[in-house]
Amino acid sequence: MNNILFVCWDGPNSSYMEGLFLSIFSKLNKTEGYTITFFQLSSSNNDQVEKRKKKLNDNNISYEHVKVYKGFPLGFIFSFCAAVFKIRKIIKKCTIDIVIPRSIIPAFLLLLTGLRKKKFQIIYDSDGFPHDERVDFQGWKPSGLPYQFYRLIEFLIVHKSNAIITRSKRAKATLIARAGSRFNGNKIFVLWNGRDEESFKMLPFNERMKIRENLGIKQNELVFLYSGSVGEKYLSSEMLHFFDYIKRSGAKSAIIILTSQIKDIQNLALKEHLSLETFMIKQVSQGEVPDYLNIADFGLFFCKNCFSTKAVFPTKLSEYLLTGLPAIISKGIGDCDEIAMDKKGIYLLSSYTNKAFENLMKWAENIMEFAPTIRSENHEFALKYLTAEQTKQIIIKAIEFSGKSR
Repeated sequence: MNNILFVCWDGPNSSYMEGLFLSIFSKLNKTEGYTITFFQLSSSNNDQVEKRKKKLNDNNISYEHVKVYKGFPLGFIFSFCAAVFKIRKIIKKCTIDIVIPRSIIPAFLLLLTGLRKKKFQIIYDSDGFPHDERVDFQGWKPSGLPYQFYRLIEFLIVHKSNAIITRSKRAKATLIARAGSRFNGNKIFVLWNGRDEESFKMLPFNERMKIRENLGIKQNELVFLYSGSVGEKYLSSEMLHFFDYIKRSGAKSAIIILTSQIKDIQNLALKEHLSLETFMIKQVSQGEVPDYLNIADFGLFFCKNCFSTKAVFPTKLSEYLLTGLPAIISKGIGDCDEIAMDKKGIYLLSSYTNKAFENLMKWAENIMEFAPTIRSENHEFALKYLTAEQTKQIIIKAIEFSGKSR
């Protein structure tokens, strides 16, 4: 079984494919001999599609795309029909052995192709629970038709799959409970989102200080960094209030926010009556991110603790720890509490009051004395558990299991 088709559904500006899956599947191709085809359904424009295609092709990965049309009532139906036709065509033309649908909509598209006479294996990538996320953040009701429809797709694909990948132990337990008493839970593999260890390296102290100097950041300043999306799910208001607390405390500090949603963060600050005047807010390329992580003293990942976020794994945590960066993360997200256990370089935050921020700052100032040791410990842990190589090994285990369950 050497030919893999990966099916995903993404927003127009999503970099998830290039940022996470590219390095993993590139390794599967180069070191394990798998032939990879990516199929993506998205509303990306032609320029975005061509750039993505070139990047994947340069890594010996084929790329196919169907555009999602949102401008007219039948747009989704047209796109879905075109996607189902394209998936069938790829499976036949490329003699696909394994199909990996990422999440509910790709799973639905695969089910629509008709699986009665299928000759390929299915590894379902249950990357979170999008239906439960819509309950938590978009007002869906668990008793409503959209939610129940998503749950039906989930139930069908879980039982049709030869193997399943989740992002947390809680997600695995949830799928087993939803699948029924006769379900074989051994076919579910927990995968933490690893990052490319060649890109996210821990730089020597002198190199980090040189980059700081070039950015106008002093060596004695505490640098707090956030890299990622903006929104309610990511507690962006709470994060801005924490940054404001740092500035008001008089601590010698620098704040860096790396995001493609610069306008959103500016509007949020305006709404919260907070000043961003001294903050460094930038949109940088993926290749530049590791340098910024290396110059920081602390990396933040705030996220709302709710049912759906217990099924995810924050890729940012892998990036932070691979570069040695001490991490400040919200309590209760995926398996992060387990990872943080007995680690001096990870702080779990469960409250966002001034008192909680005061305690957090005491911790931050106290560990700076041991920063070199803590950065090394974080880096070593990440090399063992949070690399693209480790993620690849979990996928290989799922592939091997799917072959045995044929």
